[in-house]
Amino acid sequence: MRMLLLLVFVFSAMDITAQTARGTKSAAASQSESTVQAIVHVDQFLQSLQANKSGQVKHVRSLLNDVQPSAYVEAGAVKTYGSSPVCLFTDVRSFSSLGSLNLPQSVEIVTVKFKSQSDFSAALDLSVLSAFPRLQYVYLVSEVNVTGPKIISIVHNTDPRYSVFYNIPTLH
Repeated sequence: MRMLLLLVFVFSAMDITAQTARGTKSAAASQSESTVQAIVHVDQFLQSLQANKSGQVKHVRSLLNDVQPSAYVEAGAVKTYGSSPVCLFTDVRSFSSLGSLNLPQSVEIVTVKFKSQSDFSAALDLSVLSAFPRLQYVYLVSEVNVTGPKIISIVHNTDPRYSVFYNIPTLH
């Protein structure tokens, strides 16, 4: 298991290096290429930030764990707490409506919850998130027992300007 995690970490680090190299190409050349960014477990994502000695790891941990100004979208209803929310929480069933709602432009992280096995039956189209200019992270959280590859398989249209990672909390 540890060997598998190590291999995934190495490949994700290679992907980050390739993306850095790609950033030196002309805008026209890089725009014509389709970029597929690795979707990894949250622990791997944080380890890669730590390995790159990026100051981002502290900021990401704060977004994930600390109380932040936030917006919640569920069943078409929007509830906002604090001014200029940086966190947006939603579930899979409400996700597709994000583009049509009047949501804050200050969002840096979107957390999407999978609440049942049926949530994995349709694609999760991340192009809906183009309305958030400050978006940096998409965090996928499953509340049901599922595998990482299953989560990854339904995610479509990722954008290289944000990182996508997931978590499957241990169910007791």
